[in-house]
Amino acid sequence: MWNAIVALIYSIGAMPSELAKLRWKDADRPKVGQWVLTLHGKVTRPVPVLVWSSDRLRTYESLSQPIAERLMFPSDQRRFAKLASSEIRRRSHILGLRPAATPRAIRNACIRDLIRAGATLEDVADLVGSKGLNDFSRFVNSLFPRTD
Repeated sequence: MWNAIVALIYSIGAMPSELAKLRWKDADRPKVGQWVLTLHGKVTRPVPVLVWSSDRLRTYESLSQPIAERLMFPSDQRRFAKLASSEIRRRSHILGLRPAATPRAIRNACIRDLIRAGATLEDVADLVGSKGLNDFSRFVNSLFPRTD
């Protein structure tokens, strides 16, 4: 279960409180390809899930018995959010981020590390589900501020 949760935190920048409310009916889950989750937080938003995260979710789905109305990650919501937050802190420490890093900061750090390691912009844009390379290029430029 935690592999699927961490995959979601990294790939879509989901907050633990949003994942705690996630139900199976909120997932558009094709047999092959990318899932799309509808997250319910301050606003309801559809979010595409990275392919590697979709694969982890498919594995989790095969191990659990999904029912549309059931929570995807059954647990007391407060306890779940607390455990997910502690996992975020642990992963943040591994990435060299501050302990209170948001899921978005963790995702950005992963993108930055992939690019520093030599991944092409096209590959990373495809991995994160970016709609266009121009928008993604502007996003990447914001991750690497100029030091002229």
